[in-house]
Amino acid sequence: VIDITTDGTTSGNYSKQIHADDGTLLATVSLTYSPLTSNSTAADKINKNIYDQMSQKASVMTVQMETAATAAYTKNPASFQPYYYMGTYQAKGEGSDFASVVLEERTFMGGTETKTLSADTYNMKNGSDAALTDIVTDSEKELETLMEKGFSALIDQNPDAFYSDAKDRLDKNLDEVGFYLDNNAVVFYLNSGIIAPESAGVIAFSVPR
Repeated sequence: VIDITTDGTTSGNYSKQIHADDGTLLATVSLTYSPLTSNSTAADKINKNIYDQMSQKASVMTVQMETAATAAYTKNPASFQPYYYMGTYQAKGEGSDFASVVLEERTFMGGTETKTLSADTYNMKNGSDAALTDIVTDSEKELETLMEKGFSALIDQNPDAFYSDAKDRLDKNLDEVGFYLDNNAVVFYLNSGIIAPESAGVIAFSVPR
C-alpha cells in the first residue's frame, strides 16, 4: 500500500497478489523505495516524485501482469508458474550537491527472468534533474571516450562473457549508457542484451568523481 498523508507527501511500499477465480496465485507486483534522508525541501520534492512514479508504475504493472498471467493460466494451467514484477528504487550517492535514485526491475512472465536498471540523478539544491555534464567537468566527447574505453576494457578482460561483436554493438549503442552516483564515484552501466547476453546481467564500471 502507498500511503498519502494530509500534507500531500507519500510514503510506504506497494505489494499486490493477483489470484485466479479458483484461488491460484497468478502474479505478484511489488515496489519498494529506500528514500533520500536529507532534511531539505529538495529531498522532499524528489522523494514525492519517486513515490508518484511508484504509484503510476504500480497501476500499469498490476494491469499488465494480471492480463498476461490470466491468459497464460487459462491457456495451460498445468504448467503455469506465477508471474512477478519487482521494482526496487534506491537512493544512492546522496550528498549536498547531487543524488541518484536507481530503479532495479525484475520481471518474470514465463521463460526467463529479466533484469533491467534505470537511474535518475537530481540536484540537491532544488530537486531538478541533473545531467552528467552538470556533475563532471568533462565535455560530452570526453565522456563518450571514457565510456567507450571503460566498457572496452571489460570486454577485453573477459571476451567470452560478451557478444563476439560487442565492441561494434557498443559503438552503436553509446546513447544507451546510463549513469548514477554511488558514494564518491560515477557508475556507468549498460543493461543486458546490448553488448552481452541477458544472462550476463547489467554491465557496469565506475570512476571516481
